[in-house]
Amino acid sequence: MDENGRDYVRSHMPLIGVGTYQIKNYGTILKVLDEALRIGYRMIDTAQCYYNEQHIGRALQLLLPKYNLQRQDIFLISKLHPANHGSRKVGPSVEQTLSNMSVDYLDLFLIHWPGRNGQSIKDPSNQKIREESWYELEKLYAIGKLRAIGVSNYTITHLHQLLEKGTVLPAVNQCEFHPHYAQFDLVEFCKNFDADMPAQGIAKDTPSFQKAYSSLGTPSHMCDLKNDPKIIKIAKKYNCTIPQFLLAWSITQGISVLPRSTNEEHITENFDTLKIKVNNDDIKNVVSNQLRKYTWDPTSVI
Repeated sequence: MDENGRDYVRSHMPLIGVGTYQIKNYGTILKVLDEALRIGYRMIDTAQCYYNEQHIGRALQLLLPKYNLQRQDIFLISKLHPANHGSRKVGPSVEQTLSNMSVDYLDLFLIHWPGRNGQSIKDPSNQKIREESWYELEKLYAIGKLRAIGVSNYTITHLHQLLEKGTVLPAVNQCEFHPHYAQFDLVEFCKNFDADMPAQGIAKDTPSFQKAYSSLGTPSHMCDLKNDPKIIKIAKKYNCTIPQFLLAWSITQGISVLPRSTNEEHITENFDTLKIKVNNDDIKNVVSNQLRKYTWDPTSVI
């Protein structure tokens, strides 16, 4: 399988980026990206269903010159709207994303969800639709409009199905990952796609090609991580905030994170997480014995 996209991610993708979920106002996007680029963020994550791609593109046209940056200095990610699955919709939707963001390529484009909008999660045709969508992304990757392609919210089962039919190795699987939902089996699988084939195993000191999101929940659905006594205690040990510790918990394992905030102080605190290294014992000690998921659950999608 083609691994060039995976190599591209290995050499270009930062360990921390700016999440933009639910930030739909242009003024807010501009303020967030201005502060983020000023302090050193170089990765921006969006999605077709966030409805802010155009705002991000417009903001970058103003901000890149301000900070003496070029397009190639920024790692841009977007994701396929679940309504745009299938052979007829993927290509036009990606072209629209490129137009929205005023760019001629994306660094990474992901299938956002393993099912299609309006389709039962138990419908077997979900698998066929995923295969069609991946095939279309492979074509866009081959002509350079997408430098790397990957998936989001995929389980090991979904990944197995993709690997059986695809010709391009997925570069990233963006999914929920935190001490209460530590999917270590999924992380290991992402590290070792087809590990029995020469050149397709991934060395232990390279990123696991996993991205973590929603570690702290959302304003409308807060999770219990902030109130976990073990996490509170160990965060104090590292003299950092609980959000900083949770981000560092992933980053130390080589897993990129995409914190979202509109607060300038928090944007800076999140970036400072790169200075924190969590030791192996503390990584293990905060892991919950009982899995608790705080975001969308893809495990039932056939």
